[in-house]
Amino acid sequence: MATRYNWMADTDSKAFEVLIELQRKMSGGEKLACVLKTSAMLMALAEGNVRKLYPHASERGAGTRTLT
Repeated sequence: MATRYNWMADTDSKAFEVLIELQRKMSGGEKLACVLKTSAMLMALAEGNVRKLYPHASERGAGTRTLT
């Protein structure tokens, strides 16, 4: 499936259409919940990476490094 940024290049066009249709049917609140859940997941991944790079960092230090 060709998209503007080629982020779904390896996805079958029928599967892509199903994804788009599911997103179209979502309410604004459901879409926002998905965005917030994805954001939290990315922050957790980033913090995990910081903790791997700086295993002796304090809780505050790891949080600060994650946000910068």
